[in-house]
This record gives sequence, C-alpha cells and structure tokens, in this order.
Amino acid sequence: ISSLADFALSAWGFADIFTGEIKIQPQWDYAGPFYGKYAHVAINVQVDTSYTDTQPLISEGGKHGYIDSNGNVVIPIKYEDADDISEVEFYHNQTYRFSVKQNGKWGIIDCLDNILIPFKFDFIKSGMCSGLFITGIGNCPEIKYGVYTRDYNELIPPVLDQPPKLIQHAKESYPKSISYYFIKKGRKFGVLSSDGRMISDITLLKRETVALIKRLSGF
Repeated sequence: ISSLADFALSAWGFADIFTGEIKIQPQWDYAGPFYGKYAHVAINVQVDTSYTDTQPLISEGGKHGYIDSNGNVVIPIKYEDADDISEVEFYHNQTYRFSVKQNGKWGIIDCLDNILIPFKFDFIKSGMCSGLFITGIGNCPEIKYGVYTRDYNELIPPVLDQPPKLIQHAKESYPKSISYYFIKKGRKFGVLSSDGRMISDITLLKRETVALIKRLSGF
C-alpha cells in the first residue's frame, strides 16, 4: 500500500507511483499517506498546500476518518480531527492505532473504532518518547504532561511540568534500544523507561535522578 500516493489537490485520491494508475478515485478533500493498510481522509476541510520539506501540509475543520487500501471507510468519517499514519510509528510497532479528536479532546482508537486511550486530552504524542504515549492538558505555557504505556495503561496522569526528557540509552539494550527518561513535578524528579516501567517515584533530586539513570544504563 505504500506504493499508493496522493493524486490530486482539489479532490484527493490515490495512484500507483510506478504506473500512474488510479487505485482510489479522487473523492476526498484531504488524504494522508498509506502506511500498511490504512490512510487518513477528510471531507469539508480547508487545506494549506503551501508546505515544504520541513513544513507539513495542514488540514483544518471538516470530518475525519480512515480508509483501507480498497477505498472502503473503516473508521467512520465523524471525527473533528485525526493524525496521518506515521511511517516511523507503523514500521517500528507494526500495529494500527489512530489518534483522533472528538468533542474537543484527543484520544486513541484501534482499527475497529474501539477506544484505547479515552478522549480527555488536549494532545497525544506518540513520537516524543520511544515506547510511550505522551498526553497533555492545558495550553502553553500552562501545560501538564502525562504518560501512557504501549499497552494503553496510564502510567502517569497529566501532572508533570515538562515532557519526559531522554537522559541515556542503556549500553546493554542495543539493538533493543531501551531508553531512560527523567520526569519532573515541582522540585522533584523521577525515572521511567521506554518499556513502561516506573523506575523511581517522583521523589528524587535532579542529580540523584541523573546518577540513577547512568547506573541503570551501564555508564
């Protein structure tokens, strides 16, 4: 399906990038890329097409959902917003989950439209910390951050003053690439790992946190 590409700007569809054959007729006001089986599509949206290699195309408004490689709607076109499928996310995890917005809040659903992470956050990011979902409530600069594991369990509610910060990759982890992060609430810090383990509660001084991570990492 990665061989399908966006076909038109006024109405979006998909064509084979090698032959030019139209695979899915242009019918959407916006369409994101296929990775694996699905792609993000939307109707009644305003699309900013003045994008560059460093500035992604932006769609605003309308209704959003997802289609499969045959052009069939698999996630109803009912959401207020949705994220394009991430190439990195798909190829690293080989799972299908979609970040969508409903009633002003973001959550995560699976390919059957089941809720995995509830709709109660102002944003959800899956690429900020390897192996974790970062949630947020509030607007800058008054944002509080939380953490969900890849099993969709809430590890930390939105109480952190900043997103988890990468300190060290573990030497012994390669090629598994387990990472350690420090987390901050007020004047205290803690440690968590990219595989969803809470290594330390948020009770440490910063220097104690850094020392603990270095010891865990084998440095």
